[in-house]
Amino acid sequence: LAAETLDPRLSLCIETRSKYLHSILKEPSKLDDGGFFNTRNASALQSTIASLRARRTPTLISLSKGEDNYRNGKGARDQANVAARKDRANYVNVSPQPMLQVTGAKLTTLTQGLAYKIIKDIQTKKNEMVRRRTEGNLNRIKDSIQDRFDYIPTSESIWKAIRHKDLEKKTRDFMWIITHDAYWTGTHWLRGSMGPELQERAFCALCGKVDDFRHILTKCESPGQNIIWHLAGKVWDLKKKYCTLDLPQSGRHPGLWTGQGKRWR
Repeated sequence: LAAETLDPRLSLCIETRSKYLHSILKEPSKLDDGGFFNTRNASALQSTIASLRARRTPTLISLSKGEDNYRNGKGARDQANVAARKDRANYVNVSPQPMLQVTGAKLTTLTQGLAYKIIKDIQTKKNEMVRRRTEGNLNRIKDSIQDRFDYIPTSESIWKAIRHKDLEKKTRDFMWIITHDAYWTGTHWLRGSMGPELQERAFCALCGKVDDFRHILTKCESPGQNIIWHLAGKVWDLKKKYCTLDLPQSGRHPGLWTGQGKRWR
């Protein structure tokens, strides 16, 4: 914060009692080479280093000790105590400047061991996000089936039902994709890598709500959706006159073929 607010014509002098911070600010290239992988407070450090590099005047970094540390740090402690008593925190932008942001590890210094750890870390984070989305959809399917048939299917039975041989392949593929929330809709467009113009696609142009597959299939007020479901009801009546088609629920479609759900086909 000081690096960005201080007059750019003045030199900046930083005193710290942290040997860890002192070593990082003196030789930030070591973190750059490793892509800040497995580094504590990586985003804050990236932003700090980028702000210091953006300054045109020299930046001096020293490690304070003993009595000097206590005396020189009194002002900082007083400001920290004042900030801690605030009712509302101040907004501080910790996003590093894009032109000064180092992304990824440096190939010339990358070891096989570090490369393996980085790849596994990326895969783990990706799988965690996929699992969270899939688990949420499975829970919605279970809740919907419980409301309709008064029983809760297992996750295994849901996946088995989605692959039922009586369903066309394109239908099985569609059910599998929406259960994993793999279509590029809704909050997928709100990822940090997306620009503002792309993030607008996350919201329905008609309703202004998050335009995920649940909204598209069952909640959007678009006239086209009502027409499609009306026609689907007519087709249903031609085939199953003894059972009416309920209003669509996003959690129900992938679970219709689970166990007792077959009665409702």
